[in-house]
Amino acid sequence: LAATLPVAKDLPGACRDYLHAVEEELFALFHPTQAVRPLLAARTAAVDSVLQQLWTHFMGSTEGILLAAVGGYGRGELFPHSDVDILFLLSDDVAPEAEADIATMLRSLWDLGLTVGQSVRRLEECAELATQDLTIFTAMLEARSVIGDETLLVALSDILRQDNMWDSKAFFSAKLAETRLRHSKFADTTYSLEPNVKNGPGALRDIQVVGWMARRHFGVPMAQLEHEHFLTVDEQRMLEAGQNFISQVRFAMHMIARREEDRLLFDNQRKLAEIWQMVDGETLAVEQFMQVYYRWTHALAQLTELLLECFDQQILHADDVEPAEQLSEDFELSRGQLVARHRGVFTRQPSNLLRLFFIIANNPRIHGIAPETLRLVRASAPLIDATFRSEHENQQLFMTLMSSPHGLTKQLRRMTAHGILGRYLPEFGAIMGQMQFDLFHSLTVDAHTLAVVANTRRFMRADYTDKFPVSTRIAQRLRKPALLYIAALYHDIGKGRGGDHSELGAVDAQDFCER
Repeated sequence: LAATLPVAKDLPGACRDYLHAVEEELFALFHPTQAVRPLLAARTAAVDSVLQQLWTHFMGSTEGILLAAVGGYGRGELFPHSDVDILFLLSDDVAPEAEADIATMLRSLWDLGLTVGQSVRRLEECAELATQDLTIFTAMLEARSVIGDETLLVALSDILRQDNMWDSKAFFSAKLAETRLRHSKFADTTYSLEPNVKNGPGALRDIQVVGWMARRHFGVPMAQLEHEHFLTVDEQRMLEAGQNFISQVRFAMHMIARREEDRLLFDNQRKLAEIWQMVDGETLAVEQFMQVYYRWTHALAQLTELLLECFDQQILHADDVEPAEQLSEDFELSRGQLVARHRGVFTRQPSNLLRLFFIIANNPRIHGIAPETLRLVRASAPLIDATFRSEHENQQLFMTLMSSPHGLTKQLRRMTAHGILGRYLPEFGAIMGQMQFDLFHSLTVDAHTLAVVANTRRFMRADYTDKFPVSTRIAQRLRKPALLYIAALYHDIGKGRGGDHSELGAVDAQDFCER
């Protein structure tokens, strides 16, 4: 950074000017083709410098006190207008007047325009609160020294490692419940019209949860998880690239709003498309940008869900010895999950990429796909090509699934999530994450399409007869209900290509039916 913090008589004023200069410089340096982490680290270092100068000015050389950064500030991921979370850690023999100095220093921080989340605690208070409150424990888990008595940070780390302090099982269970509750507040969808880049599904908080679990269980940061045989190299790269993109979006939103802003508001989506240098074509620039955003959050949501399943196996069920039940030569059932019986399950028999979803749809005891099997599915998805799509066996499998009396919508969503439906039907793959920039459509085209399929399925249920008497009467008389579901699947598939989407979709639907 070109900006430097001068030593001046009016230290608070100099600090305020310095932080403003740093902010302007970081905004000028930001570009979507460049990694954003160095900018977050520079912002963190700038705030460190200010706190260190103010400490020297207000606290002098007071012993037995540590100023620690916690939370996102502790991780070194300080966004332009994020809260600066700090902890003043006191030893038992600190003089009472030191707390008055701390209060004076805190007032000066607020005068600088920083939004500060502060706490002043002794070690025994930290131990008591961390035992009771998972949020406090998690924040302190990432504590680092800014200035002061670093022996207190060592003592705090020792406290957090105690056996009674959120062991791996308790920490994982509580974080998982916390994550599920947070996702429910966003309707469990990555396709919100104005998504939250910090707390929504597939957003930054999901990545942080994986990092916290890695730190608690393995004792290493997320970047070293691949060395623990927990995360593959490709998954590590995807996490890092996804985190960079979502962080870039959040940084740019702070830059546009000049304040903390974590909702990707309608008004700002056009501005972000301009920053990413997208231009209107067959689709609007803003729709192009949001498609990239939705595809990233969707991919990250699926990856973090996979990693949570891995944690579940390694932490909560590591000692389970329940025998697996063989379902076929290629698959077995274990703890409610479908498991591949060998690593060549898809390479030797590519049709299994469709068959496994048919198996799940027709076995109510299967609640999901085992993590290692999911990895095989993702790695083998490129086997679905023109030759695969033209093979009669695969066409029959897909049509059998479309005619299935149970679980069709759930399996189509599962196939979408794991990249299978978009490969088997490339025209469907083209609308994944495709938004419509108007207030009438609250979902992306693919999410809306699967919702329509779900609605057509409801017309076959007796409990919907009173609610939709005409629709249910007609639907239940169809000799081939699968035709209705195909119509639902293709009704909007031509969107995003320019022209009349119903005419484009009619061509796609006819091609599919002829195949």
